[in-house]
Amino acid sequence: MNKNIIAFIIPILISFYASQSSSTESRLLVKFKKSCAATEKKKLYSQSMANHVRQFKSIKDLEALQFPTEKEANSALELYRKHPEVIYAEHDYRVNIADAPNDERFSSQWGLQNMGLYSGKNDIDINAPEAWAIFADNSNVVIGIIDTGIDYNHPDLVKNLWVNPKEIANNQIDDDRNGYIDDVYGINVINGSGNPLDDNNHGSHVAGIIAATGNNQIGISGILQNAQIISCKFLDSFGSGSVSDAITCLDYFSTLNANIIATNNSWGGGDYSQALYEAISNHLKEGILFVTAAGNNSADNDRKNFYPSNYILPNIISVAAIDRNGKLANFSNYGRYTVQAAAPGVSILSTIVQDYGEMDGTSMATPFVTGLAGLIKAYDSNANWSNIKNRIIASGKSLNALKTSTLTGKLIRAYDDENSGALNCENQILAIHTSPPSDAISFEIGSKILLSAININCGNSLGNVNAIINNNKNFIIPDDGTKNDLSAHDGIATREWIPDTLGTYQFAFSQKDVTFINIYNSSNWQTYGQVSSPAFEYRNVNGIKLDSGDETISILNSPFAFPFAGGGASHFILYIGSNGTISLTDSLLPNFYNLPLPSPGWVSLVSPYWDDLKPIEDNFNSGIFYDILGEAPQRELVIEWRNMQQYNLTNNDITFEVVFFENKPDILFNYLDTDCEDSEYSDGKSATIGIQTKSNSYKLFSLNTASVASRYSLLFKPGISDSEESSNNGHLNRANSQKKPLHYMHSIWQTILKQRSRLSLF
Repeated sequence: MNKNIIAFIIPILISFYASQSSSTESRLLVKFKKSCAATEKKKLYSQSMANHVRQFKSIKDLEALQFPTEKEANSALELYRKHPEVIYAEHDYRVNIADAPNDERFSSQWGLQNMGLYSGKNDIDINAPEAWAIFADNSNVVIGIIDTGIDYNHPDLVKNLWVNPKEIANNQIDDDRNGYIDDVYGINVINGSGNPLDDNNHGSHVAGIIAATGNNQIGISGILQNAQIISCKFLDSFGSGSVSDAITCLDYFSTLNANIIATNNSWGGGDYSQALYEAISNHLKEGILFVTAAGNNSADNDRKNFYPSNYILPNIISVAAIDRNGKLANFSNYGRYTVQAAAPGVSILSTIVQDYGEMDGTSMATPFVTGLAGLIKAYDSNANWSNIKNRIIASGKSLNALKTSTLTGKLIRAYDDENSGALNCENQILAIHTSPPSDAISFEIGSKILLSAININCGNSLGNVNAIINNNKNFIIPDDGTKNDLSAHDGIATREWIPDTLGTYQFAFSQKDVTFINIYNSSNWQTYGQVSSPAFEYRNVNGIKLDSGDETISILNSPFAFPFAGGGASHFILYIGSNGTISLTDSLLPNFYNLPLPSPGWVSLVSPYWDDLKPIEDNFNSGIFYDILGEAPQRELVIEWRNMQQYNLTNNDITFEVVFFENKPDILFNYLDTDCEDSEYSDGKSATIGIQTKSNSYKLFSLNTASVASRYSLLFKPGISDSEESSNNGHLNRANSQKKPLHYMHSIWQTILKQRSRLSLF
């Protein structure tokens, strides 16, 4: 990416990511211990200038507290977190609709039945008509929609609205005494009323996909043609809302006794919230599915959490979006282990306030799954939440474009040939691990590692999973609802593992499902503070070429143990980035936009030449190579970036390598060719060079300074230097003069991890 255009997109990026992580400015969620006396609470309220906002029926002792300003809320957060009578305190984060920008209009509901029109591909749909032919009556199915509200006056929705049997409409009385006056169709949490009228279009669009009235000769048809939908409005007219309001929606649905089978949650953002986790967990206990959008950041949810999609709870279904050709939508988040389903989400026609319109987003894909959950419940009234979820994810139509993008690699199908639809599912086995969310990952010794695997045949659990460690040791992962396994016989087996020995462990969940877990110990790692420039001696390697491209990560199991940072000799999983970086601990590597060291978010970072690099297209001799030189016990592992191209330039190439030694902690950087015939980029002028061994242990050799000419070497040894190099930190060249704030970097990296179309997203 051309770094000179960063100034153009920074304001947009800041606005986008700020909306993903901002909190309700002056509100906290605080859960007190049961033993906390009312007098002590009042004392805390007074001390922190808090006003009590609400309590929650489903989560005892949880309170939302309002403060005069954001400043007081931030000060109070630490006060409550340190108090012995407080279990946890957190920001009341804001979340946003998972809606992508609108595109051109289409006049057909291709997600229900795709006939190949409008440049689409035939049969890329959920086969709704085939399912309706089997069973069309779903009037007893109740779905909760947590969104911007519903246009309950819309002619295509009005017949399918749930009506509160305990409430008399328009009498201005809270007949059912639940705190909401005239909550006939649901509630509006924002203003505390019983009027969930949509003022955004988003919630009405979601509602139409799920349950627009079918066979009424107007408009469109929902997946559920005559089901009942309940609205809880917590997102405002701008599509923004708070965690506390979302919890209130979940709380409200819990108290209705309306036999809700699933809630639709086409929204997300913010950090981890224990309170929201508990609220969704309460719905698990009540047998209610929580169907949610995977997100619209073009990001890998396996590497970067997107909430609520990434909460580890068995009643959650996370949904990615595809287009009418069966391709993953360019905006959609994905995740081989964390996103369970894919559904239509591009140019989806549905109801909006007083009209019809098309929208794009995982917001639109999510209600397809929620609607399918309702179809299954209508077809089999005895099906519980786990049976319904398992039918959805075990069945479906396999698509090559989804093979590594979702857990199943399939498009959801209501009905299909060979018993592969959700309604007619037979002998469709899904057996795959879901945690850890990777096929190669590293943890600090003593970490609590959650091992989890799905093991189902259509709707039914196949019982415990027998994993094999290092080809010889059985490791039973139970599906019995004890300890870390949250629900018995739901098809998800879970167990915690705490390693006490260093090394790389091979976990075989099945013959085709193997992951490697590396255990390291950073407690005695030292700073690579001693740097010298030895005589240049480049390692000419034949090399094995790694599968690398622009903005990619290659994974390599170290062929021998070496004492990184002066610690004991260990095997490592090396995460090798195309932008000239290596981590021995973190699978998320820095993106094209280089920063100073230390770089937050990484334990270890070996940076011989962190810059915006990519292999030269159609050049087999360009890319990342590795080789093993010498004989034990003096072998060398050499990783070479060969003929790499600086992304902003043409007709240039850069070649350098890193050498790890079998019995020495030293790390050698060799620079064969750093001249790319442009003074703004040559010799490290636009690169970060150094080594980080912990968040506060690092050696920055140079930043955006021409410090490494061709045929030059740097040898790093453990030891504390007199001082860190800092003279270059303030001298950025023109290409780097618009540095992004640090706290946006991980999100931006996720956005472009597998997509070059990073500018078109915003």
